[in-house]
Amino acid sequence: MSETVCFVLDPKFQGDLWALSRSAHVWLIESEQNRAAAESVWSRETESPSSSRGVTTFKGAPLALYSFFGMLAAIDLHHPDWSAIRVIGLSADGVRPGQVAEELGLESVSLDEEPAGFSISRGAAP
Repeated sequence: MSETVCFVLDPKFQGDLWALSRSAHVWLIESEQNRAAAESVWSRETESPSSSRGVTTFKGAPLALYSFFGMLAAIDLHHPDWSAIRVIGLSADGVRPGQVAEELGLESVSLDEEPAGFSISRGAAP
């Protein structure tokens, strides 16, 4: 089964984390504001997190681009059946598809601009 994963690199994420975490598993960069939002989701949760929904927080690097490349392989490891990774809080500027594909061990990926970031779609496996 393919799934979408959300990868939030904005330390001041303003979106509806509860709604987002119902439709995809969310990887959320740690910050005081984001931690409070994640704890709110966790307190409302009635089921165990799964690969298709819930929130995981992670400690980020000082620059969003470093956090992106630092966590990308971990997200792939935990969600091997992903069909798309929605990146929120980072522009695709400076992100090369070939570098992303190499990090993920894929032959190719495509990057598509979105209002708050971009999405990564899986290409062919090597």
